[in-house]
Amino acid sequence: MNYYFHPSPRPSALESISDEELLNIYTLAVEAQALPDFIEIVKEILDSRDLIHSEKV
Repeated sequence: MNYYFHPSPRPSALESISDEELLNIYTLAVEAQALPDFIEIVKEILDSRDLIHSEKV
């Protein structure tokens, strides 16, 4: 399944949380081997906030 995350006019729960919480969610999702689609969505939000390069995700 290939999904593309489209930000809605209304922010999703992931888009409205803090950077620190989002990084924690990403770490926990990877450790728990969550669905790759979910991890990809989180990575896209991290990338949109320019956190991937600064935080070695």
